[in-house]
Amino acid sequence: MEKLKFLCVICIAAVAFSAGTRGQNRKADGLFPVRVKGKWGYINNAGKIVIKPQFDDADDFSDGLASVNKGRNWFYINSAGKEVLKGTFSGSEWSVGGGAFSEGLAPAPFECSWGYINQAGETIVEPQFYAAGKFSEGLASATPRNSHGKSGYINHEGQFVIEPQFDLAEDFSDGLAAVVIDKRWGFIDRTGRYVINL
Repeated sequence: MEKLKFLCVICIAAVAFSAGTRGQNRKADGLFPVRVKGKWGYINNAGKIVIKPQFDDADDFSDGLASVNKGRNWFYINSAGKEVLKGTFSGSEWSVGGGAFSEGLAPAPFECSWGYINQAGETIVEPQFYAAGKFSEGLASATPRNSHGKSGYINHEGQFVIEPQFDLAEDFSDGLAAVVIDKRWGFIDRTGRYVINL
């Protein structure tokens, strides 16, 4: 039984780590980040360069936009490579860009906290989190500054619907999210109830 639990934990960890790699939204947007001679651009499904390599860093497209970096400035581009949104996370103190758009919102850094912006660049959820994930099935993992590193899940208004208690909180998929408390993995539903304990 212990071997089975160990194998389940290894499988869950592999899925969790692979979910954070580039290319996770390839089916939806059809463009892939590619590095050529030290610069990032984008290719299509046929392998043709459609946005010339010009960026110092480039994230996946999601909801039609991708976060890219030139110098110390992060901004979003559309699938034609045109800059469509910049602002709150540009500047010398930031070495990271905004997160991927999902369900119309993206996590974005403001000063020393994360909040959420819409595709017009408007702040929808005020900056208040130490860390913020992307929305999935109406919820996003978030870590408030005063939670000793514990994460919970917020709704689109930034209100916690599942209180911060997890050491790790993954995205929801098919109504479940993988979570970790004290090195123990499990799956919760959208109410925070454990469905599978490992």
